[in-house]
Amino acid sequence: MGTGGFTVTETKPTGTFTAPFFTGDCNANGAGTIVGGQHLTCTVKNVGPPCVGCFQKLLTSIQIRNLLATTSLITGLQINTLEELCNLLATGGIDIAIFRGILNGFLPNDPGRVTLILDCLGQRGDA
Repeated sequence: MGTGGFTVTETKPTGTFTAPFFTGDCNANGAGTIVGGQHLTCTVKNVGPPCVGCFQKLLTSIQIRNLLATTSLITGLQINTLEELCNLLATGGIDIAIFRGILNGFLPNDPGRVTLILDCLGQRGDA
C-alpha cells in the first residue's frame, strides 16, 4: 500500500450486531492515513445487543441516563447511548476495573445489582 488515506470495511456478521467499531491505527469509522513503509493495525469488533440488554434489564431508563452522564463525567468521554458505552467496554475504551468503580459509586447501596450487571457483561466477554 502506498501513501495516502485508507478505510477498512467489514461485512456485518449475521445476527443482531451493531455496526462495526474500529480501534487502533484508524478512527472509529475505520479510516486512517498511511505513509510508505509504515505498518499499521486497525482492529474491528462487533458488539451485539446483549450488552445493551444487560443494562436495560437491570436499570431503569432514568438510571441509564444518569449512568451514561456519570460515566462521561468520570472518563472524560462523551457517551450518549448504551451502544456507545457497550462499544467502549468491548474495545477497552473504558477499563472494566474503572467501570466497576463507577458502578459501585453509582449504586452504593446495591452491590448485588452491580454484581448482576458485571456478571451479565462478563458472560459476553465485556467484563
